[in-house]
Amino acid sequence: MKTWIPHSVHLSEDMDIEKSIEEFHEIFKMVCNKTFRTKRAQKKSKAHKPIPWWTEELIIMRKRTNDLRRRYQRTGNNEELREQRKTPNFEGKARYAATIKKEKISAWKEYSNMTTFASPWNQVYKLAAGKRSKNTQITTLRKHN
Repeated sequence: MKTWIPHSVHLSEDMDIEKSIEEFHEIFKMVCNKTFRTKRAQKKSKAHKPIPWWTEELIIMRKRTNDLRRRYQRTGNNEELREQRKTPNFEGKARYAATIKKEKISAWKEYSNMTTFASPWNQVYKLAAGKRSKNTQITTLRKHN
């Protein structure tokens, strides 16, 4: 589609200025679209997907663990106080990690049970239709050998 663009156009009083501006805008937009690359919008943003196993208890534990860590790190000069804060810091960190692991396992068990009984072909269909990520592997279809 070629459009002729005059090199110099002089407006006079008898010309419709609004129409001329609209024509100029359309030509300018067409030139920009032909000249510049435009990014296509992604279908889904991967930035803030909800985590199914994350709970309110984990939020509280994370804040408490970070608080214990900051207190422990801020006692650099006082060795006695540092030793007192060392044990609660590491115990809280271990408790937090164990709780995360427990929540992940229970969420996975719930998900796999729900998928198997409610709709066994749900994940297979999504994988075949290309609606799942490419590196997903369905372990229930893999043979033991």
